[in-house]
Amino acid sequence: MKTLLSFTLFLSTSVCLAAPPVAKDSPESKKAHELVLQLGSKKYRDREKAAAELIQMGRSAKDALIAGKGHADSEVSTRSQQLLPQALALDLMFRIDRFAKDTDGKLEHDLPMHKVYRAKIGTDENARKLFAEMLKVNGALLESVEEEPAKLTERIQRRFQEMYQEMFGNQFGGFRGGYQPGALNPNELCCVLFASASSAYKPNQPDWMLSNLYTQPNFTNQLKDEKAGSAYRKVFFSYLDARMDDNTINQCVWMLTQHKIKEGADIVAKALKDGKASQVYTKANAMCCVGTLGSKSHLPVFETLLKDDSAVQAFNVGGGQRGEIKVKDVALAMTIYLSGKNPKDFGFTMWNVYPNQLIQYHQLGFGTPELRAAAFKKWDEEVKNPTVKKEEPKKIDPPKVGPPKVDPPKGK
Repeated sequence: MKTLLSFTLFLSTSVCLAAPPVAKDSPESKKAHELVLQLGSKKYRDREKAAAELIQMGRSAKDALIAGKGHADSEVSTRSQQLLPQALALDLMFRIDRFAKDTDGKLEHDLPMHKVYRAKIGTDENARKLFAEMLKVNGALLESVEEEPAKLTERIQRRFQEMYQEMFGNQFGGFRGGYQPGALNPNELCCVLFASASSAYKPNQPDWMLSNLYTQPNFTNQLKDEKAGSAYRKVFFSYLDARMDDNTINQCVWMLTQHKIKEGADIVAKALKDGKASQVYTKANAMCCVGTLGSKSHLPVFETLLKDDSAVQAFNVGGGQRGEIKVKDVALAMTIYLSGKNPKDFGFTMWNVYPNQLIQYHQLGFGTPELRAAAFKKWDEEVKNPTVKKEEPKKIDPPKVGPPKVDPPKGK
Protein backbone atom coordinates (compact mmCIF):
# COMPACT_ATOMS: atom_id res chain seq x y z
CA MET A 1 0.00 0.00 0.00
CA LYS A 2 1.24 3.44 -0.89
CA THR A 3 2.10 5.70 2.07
CA LEU A 4 -0.33 8.49 3.08
CA LEU A 5 1.43 11.77 3.78
CA SER A 6 0.74 13.45 7.16
CA PHE A 7 -1.27 16.67 6.88
CA THR A 8 -0.74 18.01 10.40
CA LEU A 9 1.19 21.06 9.20
CA PHE A 10 -1.29 21.61 6.42
CA LEU A 11 -4.18 21.58 8.89
CA SER A 12 -2.50 24.11 11.16
CA THR A 13 -1.84 26.61 8.38
CA SER A 14 -4.85 26.29 6.11
CA VAL A 15 -7.89 26.93 8.31
CA CYS A 16 -8.69 30.15 6.51
CA LEU A 17 -8.86 28.29 3.21
CA ALA A 18 -11.69 25.94 4.19
CA ALA A 19 -14.79 26.49 2.10
CA PRO A 20 -18.47 26.58 3.05
CA PRO A 21 -20.66 23.66 1.91
CA VAL A 22 -21.98 23.47 -1.65
CA ALA A 23 -24.82 21.63 -3.35
CA LYS A 24 -24.30 17.97 -4.18
CA ASP A 25 -24.74 18.51 -7.90
CA SER A 26 -22.47 21.55 -8.06
CA PRO A 27 -19.25 21.67 -10.11
CA GLU A 28 -17.25 21.63 -6.89
CA SER A 29 -18.97 18.44 -5.76
CA LYS A 30 -18.18 16.81 -9.10
CA LYS A 31 -14.60 17.93 -8.72
CA ALA A 32 -14.44 16.24 -5.32
CA HIS A 33 -15.50 12.91 -6.84
CA GLU A 34 -12.80 13.27 -9.49
CA LEU A 35 -10.19 14.00 -6.84
CA VAL A 36 -11.23 10.89 -4.89
CA LEU A 37 -10.53 8.79 -7.98
CA GLN A 38 -7.11 10.43 -8.23
CA LEU A 39 -6.28 9.02 -4.78
CA GLY A 40 -5.63 5.76 -6.60
CA SER A 41 -3.28 7.30 -9.16
CA LYS A 42 -0.01 5.55 -9.86
CA LYS A 43 1.81 8.86 -9.47
CA TYR A 44 2.70 9.82 -5.90
CA ARG A 45 2.50 13.56 -6.66
CA ASP A 46 -1.05 13.25 -8.06
CA ARG A 47 -2.20 11.28 -5.02
CA GLU A 48 -0.80 13.83 -2.56
CA LYS A 49 -2.16 16.78 -4.53
CA ALA A 50 -5.64 15.23 -4.63
CA ALA A 51 -5.52 14.52 -0.89
CA ALA A 52 -4.51 18.10 -0.06
CA GLU A 53 -7.30 19.56 -2.22
CA LEU A 54 -9.92 17.26 -0.69
CA ILE A 55 -8.98 18.30 2.83
CA GLN A 56 -9.11 21.96 1.81
CA MET A 57 -12.60 21.47 0.34
CA GLY A 58 -13.94 20.48 3.76
CA ARG A 59 -17.61 19.47 3.77
CA SER A 60 -17.79 19.96 0.02
CA ALA A 61 -15.80 16.75 -0.23
CA LYS A 62 -17.78 14.84 2.38
CA ASP A 63 -20.11 12.92 0.05
CA ALA A 64 -17.28 12.08 -2.35
CA LEU A 65 -15.06 10.78 0.47
CA ILE A 66 -17.90 8.73 1.96
CA ALA A 67 -18.46 7.17 -1.46
CA GLY A 68 -14.70 6.64 -1.79
CA LYS A 69 -14.64 4.55 1.40
CA GLY A 70 -16.51 1.84 -0.47
CA HIS A 71 -14.39 1.99 -3.65
CA ALA A 72 -13.03 -1.27 -5.02
CA ASP A 73 -9.48 0.16 -5.15
CA SER A 74 -8.04 -0.38 -1.66
CA GLU A 75 -5.84 2.72 -2.01
CA VAL A 76 -8.87 4.94 -2.75
CA SER A 77 -10.96 3.43 0.06
CA THR A 78 -8.16 3.64 2.66
CA ARG A 79 -7.22 7.20 1.80
CA SER A 80 -10.88 8.30 1.71
CA GLN A 81 -11.41 6.86 5.17
CA GLN A 82 -8.34 8.68 6.51
CA LEU A 83 -9.07 11.98 4.78
CA LEU A 84 -12.74 12.31 5.73
CA PRO A 85 -12.26 13.24 9.44
CA GLN A 86 -9.40 15.59 8.51
CA ALA A 87 -11.51 17.41 5.92
CA LEU A 88 -14.47 17.72 8.30
CA ALA A 89 -12.26 18.86 11.17
CA LEU A 90 -10.68 21.59 9.07
CA ASP A 91 -14.07 22.74 7.85
CA LEU A 92 -15.43 22.88 11.40
CA MET A 93 -12.41 24.92 12.50
CA PHE A 94 -13.16 27.39 9.72
CA ARG A 95 -16.79 27.75 10.78
CA ILE A 96 -15.88 28.16 14.45
CA ASP A 97 -13.33 30.82 13.58
CA ARG A 98 -15.90 32.67 11.49
CA PHE A 99 -18.42 32.51 14.36
CA ALA A 100 -15.90 33.72 16.95
CA LYS A 101 -14.99 36.74 14.80
CA ASP A 102 -18.62 37.70 14.21
CA THR A 103 -18.91 39.45 17.59
CA ASP A 104 -21.88 41.54 16.45
CA GLY A 105 -23.85 38.46 15.41
CA LYS A 106 -24.63 39.86 11.97
CA LEU A 107 -23.85 36.70 9.99
CA GLU A 108 -25.69 33.40 9.62
CA HIS A 109 -23.69 30.43 10.87
CA ASP A 110 -23.96 26.79 9.90
CA LEU A 111 -22.77 25.21 13.15
CA PRO A 112 -23.81 21.99 14.90
CA MET A 113 -26.66 22.49 17.42
CA HIS A 114 -26.50 26.26 16.91
CA LYS A 115 -30.25 26.80 16.55
CA VAL A 116 -31.01 24.62 19.58
CA TYR A 117 -28.34 26.43 21.60
CA ARG A 118 -29.69 29.86 20.70
CA ALA A 119 -33.21 28.83 21.68
CA LYS A 120 -32.25 27.27 25.02
CA ILE A 121 -29.17 29.19 26.15
CA GLY A 122 -29.40 32.53 24.35
CA THR A 123 -27.40 34.85 22.13
CA ASP A 124 -25.81 37.25 24.61
CA GLU A 125 -22.05 37.68 24.87
CA ASN A 126 -21.57 35.05 27.59
CA ALA A 127 -23.63 32.52 25.66
CA ARG A 128 -21.71 33.15 22.43
CA LYS A 129 -18.34 32.81 24.15
CA LEU A 130 -19.27 29.54 25.80
CA PHE A 131 -20.66 28.08 22.57
CA ALA A 132 -17.45 28.93 20.72
CA GLU A 133 -15.38 27.25 23.44
CA MET A 134 -17.62 24.19 23.41
CA LEU A 135 -17.15 23.85 19.67
CA LYS A 136 -13.40 24.28 19.90
CA VAL A 137 -12.94 21.64 22.56
CA ASN A 138 -15.32 19.00 21.12
CA GLY A 139 -17.38 20.29 18.22
CA ALA A 140 -17.38 16.81 16.69
CA LEU A 141 -19.58 15.59 19.55
CA LEU A 142 -22.19 18.25 18.82
CA GLU A 143 -22.02 17.37 15.13
CA SER A 144 -22.77 13.75 15.94
CA VAL A 145 -26.03 14.80 17.64
CA GLU A 146 -27.36 15.88 14.26
CA GLU A 147 -25.46 13.63 11.86
CA GLU A 148 -25.08 10.33 13.75
CA PRO A 149 -27.79 10.23 16.46
CA ALA A 150 -27.66 6.42 16.60
CA LYS A 151 -24.03 6.59 17.77
CA LEU A 152 -24.52 9.51 20.16
CA THR A 153 -25.08 7.49 23.34
CA GLU A 154 -21.89 5.49 22.82
CA ARG A 155 -19.84 8.60 22.03
CA ILE A 156 -21.09 10.57 25.03
CA GLN A 157 -20.55 7.73 27.47
CA ARG A 158 -17.10 6.98 26.12
CA ARG A 159 -16.08 10.62 26.46
CA PHE A 160 -17.32 11.20 30.00
CA GLN A 161 -15.74 7.91 31.08
CA GLU A 162 -12.45 9.20 29.71
CA MET A 163 -12.95 12.50 31.55
CA TYR A 164 -13.75 10.61 34.75
CA GLN A 165 -10.57 8.54 34.42
CA GLU A 166 -8.53 11.70 33.85
CA MET A 167 -9.91 13.00 37.14
CA PHE A 168 -10.02 9.90 39.34
CA GLY A 169 -8.17 7.13 37.52
CA ASN A 170 -9.57 3.90 36.14
CA GLN A 171 -12.86 2.99 37.86
CA PHE A 172 -11.79 -0.66 37.78
CA GLY A 173 -8.65 0.07 39.79
CA GLY A 174 -5.47 2.04 39.38
CA PHE A 175 -4.74 5.69 38.75
CA ARG A 176 -3.27 7.48 35.77
CA GLY A 177 -0.99 10.15 37.10
CA GLY A 178 -2.69 10.30 40.48
CA TYR A 179 -5.57 12.52 41.56
CA GLN A 180 -5.81 15.55 39.25
CA PRO A 181 -8.83 17.70 40.13
CA GLY A 182 -7.59 20.47 37.86
CA ALA A 183 -7.81 18.29 34.76
CA LEU A 184 -11.54 18.92 34.22
CA ASN A 185 -12.30 21.33 31.39
CA PRO A 186 -15.60 23.09 32.26
CA ASN A 187 -16.18 24.01 28.60
CA GLU A 188 -15.95 20.40 27.48
CA LEU A 189 -18.19 19.32 30.34
CA CYS A 190 -20.74 21.86 29.07
CA CYS A 191 -20.39 20.31 25.63
CA VAL A 192 -21.06 16.82 27.01
CA LEU A 193 -23.97 18.04 29.15
CA PHE A 194 -25.56 19.91 26.25
CA ALA A 195 -25.26 16.88 23.97
CA SER A 196 -26.64 14.68 26.75
CA ALA A 197 -29.76 16.85 26.91
CA SER A 198 -30.63 15.70 23.38
CA SER A 199 -33.44 13.18 22.96
CA ALA A 200 -31.04 11.09 20.86
CA TYR A 201 -29.08 10.29 24.02
CA LYS A 202 -30.58 7.13 25.53
CA PRO A 203 -28.56 5.82 28.51
CA ASN A 204 -29.51 2.46 29.99
CA GLN A 205 -28.68 3.50 33.54
CA PRO A 206 -28.07 6.67 35.60
CA ASP A 207 -24.93 8.59 34.65
CA TRP A 208 -23.23 8.43 38.03
CA MET A 209 -19.84 9.19 36.48
CA LEU A 210 -21.22 12.33 34.86
CA SER A 211 -22.78 13.47 38.14
CA ASN A 212 -19.36 13.13 39.79
CA LEU A 213 -17.94 15.48 37.17
CA TYR A 214 -20.42 18.35 37.43
CA THR A 215 -19.88 18.57 41.20
CA GLN A 216 -16.17 19.34 40.73
CA PRO A 217 -14.85 22.83 41.68
CA ASN A 218 -13.68 23.62 38.13
CA PHE A 219 -17.31 23.50 37.05
CA THR A 220 -19.12 24.75 40.16
CA ASN A 221 -16.89 27.82 40.26
CA GLN A 222 -18.39 28.80 36.90
CA LEU A 223 -21.93 28.20 38.16
CA LYS A 224 -21.42 30.37 41.24
CA ASP A 225 -20.66 33.46 39.17
CA GLU A 226 -24.16 34.80 38.50
CA LYS A 227 -23.06 37.17 35.75
CA ALA A 228 -20.12 35.59 33.93
CA GLY A 229 -21.42 32.08 34.60
CA SER A 230 -24.97 32.67 33.34
CA ALA A 231 -24.47 30.57 30.20
CA TYR A 232 -22.91 27.72 32.22
CA ARG A 233 -25.98 27.73 34.47
CA LYS A 234 -28.37 27.58 31.54
CA VAL A 235 -26.49 24.65 29.96
CA PHE A 236 -26.50 22.82 33.29
CA PHE A 237 -30.21 23.47 33.87
CA SER A 238 -30.97 22.34 30.32
CA TYR A 239 -29.23 19.06 31.11
CA LEU A 240 -31.01 18.66 34.46
CA ASP A 241 -34.40 19.37 32.94
CA ALA A 242 -33.86 16.68 30.31
CA ARG A 243 -32.17 14.07 32.52
CA MET A 244 -33.76 14.40 35.96
CA ASP A 245 -34.01 11.06 37.75
CA ASP A 246 -33.47 9.90 41.33
CA ASN A 247 -29.70 9.76 40.99
CA THR A 248 -29.42 13.19 39.37
CA ILE A 249 -31.73 14.84 41.91
CA ASN A 250 -29.85 13.42 44.88
CA GLN A 251 -26.53 14.55 43.38
CA CYS A 252 -27.48 18.05 42.30
CA VAL A 253 -29.52 19.25 45.30
CA TRP A 254 -26.47 19.29 47.57
CA MET A 255 -24.39 21.23 45.07
CA LEU A 256 -27.17 23.72 44.30
CA THR A 257 -27.76 24.55 47.95
CA GLN A 258 -24.07 24.61 48.90
CA HIS A 259 -23.40 27.28 46.28
CA LYS A 260 -26.73 29.10 46.79
CA ILE A 261 -27.83 28.77 43.17
CA LYS A 262 -31.36 30.10 43.61
CA GLU A 263 -32.56 29.10 40.15
CA GLY A 264 -32.08 25.50 41.24
CA ALA A 265 -35.36 25.75 43.16
CA ASP A 266 -37.25 26.15 39.86
CA ILE A 267 -35.67 23.14 38.17
CA VAL A 268 -36.06 20.86 41.21
CA ALA A 269 -39.66 22.01 41.77
CA LYS A 270 -40.41 21.14 38.14
CA ALA A 271 -38.86 17.69 38.64
CA LEU A 272 -41.15 17.13 41.63
CA LYS A 273 -44.19 18.31 39.70
CA ASP A 274 -43.32 16.06 36.74
CA GLY A 275 -42.92 13.01 38.99
CA LYS A 276 -39.19 12.59 38.29
CA ALA A 277 -38.55 11.67 41.96
CA SER A 278 -39.82 8.11 42.28
CA GLN A 279 -38.14 7.18 45.57
CA VAL A 280 -39.42 8.62 48.84
CA TYR A 281 -36.05 9.84 50.09
CA THR A 282 -35.48 11.54 46.72
CA LYS A 283 -38.80 13.37 47.13
CA ALA A 284 -37.71 14.43 50.61
CA ASN A 285 -34.34 15.71 49.38
CA ALA A 286 -35.98 17.54 46.48
CA MET A 287 -38.52 19.22 48.77
CA CYS A 288 -35.76 20.29 51.14
CA CYS A 289 -33.85 21.79 48.21
CA VAL A 290 -36.89 23.81 47.14
CA GLY A 291 -37.37 24.86 50.76
CA THR A 292 -33.72 25.89 51.11
CA LEU A 293 -33.50 27.91 47.88
CA GLY A 294 -37.09 28.77 47.08
CA SER A 295 -39.74 31.32 48.03
CA LYS A 296 -43.50 31.59 48.44
CA SER A 297 -43.88 31.22 44.69
CA HIS A 298 -42.86 27.56 45.06
CA LEU A 299 -45.57 26.67 47.58
CA PRO A 300 -47.93 25.07 45.00
CA VAL A 301 -45.46 22.22 44.40
CA PHE A 302 -46.08 20.96 47.95
CA GLU A 303 -49.88 20.89 47.76
CA THR A 304 -50.29 17.32 46.53
CA LEU A 305 -47.35 16.12 48.63
CA LEU A 306 -49.13 17.30 51.79
CA LYS A 307 -51.41 14.29 51.26
CA ASP A 308 -48.64 11.75 50.58
CA ASP A 309 -48.67 9.34 53.54
CA SER A 310 -45.60 7.38 52.35
CA ALA A 311 -43.02 6.68 55.06
CA VAL A 312 -39.51 8.01 54.40
CA GLN A 313 -37.71 6.63 57.43
CA ALA A 314 -37.84 6.15 61.20
CA PHE A 315 -35.86 8.26 63.66
CA ASN A 316 -35.01 8.31 67.36
CA VAL A 317 -37.18 10.60 69.42
CA GLY A 318 -35.46 9.84 72.72
CA GLY A 319 -36.07 7.60 75.70
CA GLY A 320 -36.14 4.58 73.44
CA GLN A 321 -39.07 5.99 71.47
CA ARG A 322 -39.09 5.82 67.67
CA GLY A 323 -40.76 8.38 65.49
CA GLU A 324 -41.51 8.34 61.77
CA ILE A 325 -40.90 10.74 58.92
CA LYS A 326 -43.47 10.79 56.15
CA VAL A 327 -43.43 12.59 52.82
CA LYS A 328 -46.28 14.82 53.94
CA ASP A 329 -44.32 15.79 57.08
CA VAL A 330 -41.45 17.16 55.00
CA ALA A 331 -43.93 18.91 52.69
CA LEU A 332 -45.60 20.54 55.70
CA ALA A 333 -42.30 21.73 57.19
CA MET A 334 -41.23 23.30 53.87
CA THR A 335 -44.66 24.88 53.38
CA ILE A 336 -44.55 26.46 56.83
CA TYR A 337 -40.97 27.67 56.33
CA LEU A 338 -41.56 29.23 52.89
CA SER A 339 -44.70 30.89 54.26
CA GLY A 340 -42.50 32.83 56.64
CA LYS A 341 -43.37 30.84 59.77
CA ASN A 342 -41.21 28.82 62.16
CA PRO A 343 -41.79 25.05 61.85
CA LYS A 344 -40.86 24.66 65.52
CA ASP A 345 -44.09 26.46 66.41
CA PHE A 346 -46.02 23.68 64.68
CA GLY A 347 -44.43 20.69 66.36
CA PHE A 348 -41.15 20.27 64.43
CA THR A 349 -39.11 20.49 67.61
CA MET A 350 -35.82 19.44 65.95
CA TRP A 351 -36.05 21.96 63.11
CA ASN A 352 -32.76 23.65 62.28
CA VAL A 353 -31.29 25.57 59.35
CA TYR A 354 -27.57 25.93 58.68
CA PRO A 355 -25.92 28.41 56.27
CA ASN A 356 -25.16 27.08 52.76
CA GLN A 357 -26.48 23.62 53.59
CA LEU A 358 -29.43 21.60 52.38
CA ILE A 359 -32.19 21.49 55.02
CA GLN A 360 -32.16 17.96 56.45
CA TYR A 361 -35.35 15.89 56.37
CA HIS A 362 -34.02 13.26 58.79
CA GLN A 363 -35.74 14.76 61.83
CA LEU A 364 -38.75 16.39 60.21
CA GLY A 365 -41.14 13.78 61.56
CA PHE A 366 -43.25 13.13 64.63
CA GLY A 367 -42.97 10.80 67.58
CA THR A 368 -46.65 9.84 67.48
CA PRO A 369 -49.57 10.05 65.04
CA GLU A 370 -51.29 12.37 67.50
CA LEU A 371 -48.45 14.90 67.29
CA ARG A 372 -48.61 14.75 63.50
CA ALA A 373 -52.36 15.30 63.48
CA ALA A 374 -51.98 18.25 65.84
CA ALA A 375 -49.35 19.87 63.60
CA PHE A 376 -51.51 19.56 60.49
CA LYS A 377 -54.57 20.81 62.38
CA LYS A 378 -52.70 23.85 63.64
CA TRP A 379 -51.47 24.67 60.13
CA ASP A 380 -54.97 24.27 58.68
CA GLU A 381 -56.24 26.73 61.27
CA GLU A 382 -53.37 29.09 60.44
CA VAL A 383 -54.28 28.95 56.74
CA LYS A 384 -57.96 29.61 57.46
CA ASN A 385 -57.30 32.27 60.07
CA PRO A 386 -53.83 33.69 59.45
CA THR A 387 -52.26 35.41 62.37
CA VAL A 388 -52.59 39.15 61.98
CA LYS A 389 -50.04 41.21 63.76
CA LYS A 390 -51.68 43.92 65.84
CA GLU A 391 -50.48 47.33 64.93
CA GLU A 392 -48.78 48.98 67.83
CA PRO A 393 -50.29 52.35 68.75
CA LYS A 394 -48.35 55.20 67.36
CA LYS A 395 -46.19 56.84 69.90
CA ILE A 396 -47.20 60.43 70.55
CA ASP A 397 -44.45 62.54 71.89
CA PRO A 398 -45.57 64.59 74.90
CA PRO A 399 -45.62 68.38 74.41
CA LYS A 400 -42.39 70.01 75.21
CA VAL A 401 -42.63 71.94 78.47
CA GLY A 402 -40.04 74.63 79.03
CA PRO A 403 -39.37 76.81 82.05
CA PRO A 404 -42.19 79.28 82.91
CA LYS A 405 -41.95 82.53 81.12
CA VAL A 406 -41.35 85.43 83.54
CA ASP A 407 -42.06 88.98 82.43
CA PRO A 408 -39.36 91.47 83.32
CA PRO A 409 -40.33 93.88 86.09
CA LYS A 410 -41.93 97.02 84.90
CA GLY A 411 -39.98 100.18 85.40
CA LYS A 412 -41.14 102.77 87.84
